[in-house]
Formats: sequence, structure tokens, C-alpha cells
Amino acid sequence: MKIYLALLTTILFSFIFMACTEEETGPPNKNNSVSISFPLNNSVIGDSVMLKVTLQEPNAVDKVEYQLDGVQLGTALASTNFEYKWVPSSPQIGRVYKLTAKATDKSGSVVVSDTVSVSYKWYELITDNDNLWAPDINRLLIRSSTTHLETRVECYGNWVNPYLVAEGISFAVFLDTDRNKNTGLSSSVPFGYAPNDIGADYMMICGFEDNALYKWNQADSSWKRHENLVSLELQANSSFSEMKIPRASIGNPASADIAALLLTTAPGQDANKDWAPDTTHATYTINGLYIGKESLNKVSHIAAAKKLYLLKK
Repeated sequence: MKIYLALLTTILFSFIFMACTEEETGPPNKNNSVSISFPLNNSVIGDSVMLKVTLQEPNAVDKVEYQLDGVQLGTALASTNFEYKWVPSSPQIGRVYKLTAKATDKSGSVVVSDTVSVSYKWYELITDNDNLWAPDINRLLIRSSTTHLETRVECYGNWVNPYLVAEGISFAVFLDTDRNKNTGLSSSVPFGYAPNDIGADYMMICGFEDNALYKWNQADSSWKRHENLVSLELQANSSFSEMKIPRASIGNPASADIAALLLTTAPGQDANKDWAPDTTHATYTINGLYIGKESLNKVSHIAAAKKLYLLKK
């Protein structure tokens, strides 16, 4: 009887100990899950970002290891809510990074999140081949916050003074905000040019013709000045330009079909025209997922619009 009671006491003690241990640490959870909750997939990040995860059973997790392009980035513990501050090393504008999170629970079981892709500073929308003249378009980048849409063009070669016709540029980003090639400026409209295969409803323009947002007027088939750019970066002896507009000014579309055109004058010719893409377009989802610092709201304006090429009917 004494042996039986001793055995029963041991079993009860073991049961109570295991129950208390599970209450404190949580049971081994092989079905736990982890997902990266910040940044979201397809976000555009700034110079640093706080990585965060969502855990199915956070009390059972011992650590979360973040990986960047398959390489260990850092480890986060419960004391920091499994968050980790990431500062990209030697980043390049438009570079795409792939992030994953690996959660290890207190029993040693491991689960891995789905991959999240993010771009540094800008999202690379269009790349273009080098032409026989310079400057010409290298790539078009884009980003959108909850309130603004911004574009950046990078060129092969520099312009001199962007506001002088003889040595400057006239650059435009065409936005088909209803994604209907039968509305706006299209190949079916008798105009001086057509924005590839889209129907452009708006045009962001900078350079020697104007710095502004234009809207297509269906009634008389012409571009009408809609409003000033919120911000413009366009310097002499440079190879890039940035423009910024309010999303509300183009109707807050969820997406847009986009084509770009860079004009540079050439001796004895009307102008060198470089379309990007060459004949088609790119589609951009205006997701508001830029989480970095927006460009300053400053812009230089020329005295009056010069209807030479892009604005001329």
C-alpha cells in the first residue's frame, strides 16, 4: 500500500509540474505560424524600417530570426516584441529586397513566414535601352504614399540647362487613370503624338515646356493645365528628375497604365523622342505603401508654358 501511495503521489506531482510549466511557457506548438506584418509586401522603404511579425502563439515563441535575401539579418526576442530595426547597408535606389522571418518555439520547432518583397526608396517600374543620343531614359521609378504620387526618371547622360530648348529637356509621364485606351489622348486622336497604347488622362510634365500637371480635355482634344506640381527636383547638369502630385488631383485611382516620354532637341531635327517603354506601357498599383520620407514640397516654375512639342496640338 505504501508503495502504491508513493507511486500515486509521484504521478500527481509530475502532472501538476507539467501543467504549471505549460501554463508559464505554453505547450510545444508545432502548428504555430509566423508572418511579417510590417513592412507589407511591395512596400517602398526609406533609410530604416522596424520589422514586425504576427505570431499565432507568441507566448510559445523563443525567438524570431529575420533573413534578408536568404541570409541571416538579426534576431529578435520577446523583450522587444520580436521587432527588429533594419538599416539597409550600402543600398541602391530601386533595389528589391526579400525578407523572411523564422520563429523558433520553446520546444525547438521552427516555422518560416512567406517572403515579403520591398524596394529601397523607389519602385522600379520601367527600364529602357540606351539610344544613340544623350540624355535618354534609363529607367522610370515610382512610389505612392497615402496622399501623393511621385515619379523619378533616371537618364543615360546629362542635360545642361533643362529650361533652355537648345540644351534642355521636356519630360512627361502619361497616366491612364481609368485604364481605358479609348478615353484621353490615344492613337485614335489626331494630335502630334500618341502615348503608345494607352489613353492618357493626365500628364506630369517638367522642363522647358512647363512644370505642371495637365489634364486631357476631351471636348477640344487638347491638354489643359490642371495645377502646379507639389514638388519638383530638376537641376542643371543632372541626369535625374523627380515630380510629385496629390493623388486626389487625379481622382485617387487604384491603379494606372503609364508611359513616359523624354524630348531633347537635336541639330537640324524636330526633337529626339525616347519613349519608355518603347511601344507599350506599364501598370502601377497605387497602393500607398511608401513608408519613407517624402520629398520636400518645393518647385521652381517657369514664367509661361511653351507649347512646342508635348503641349502643342
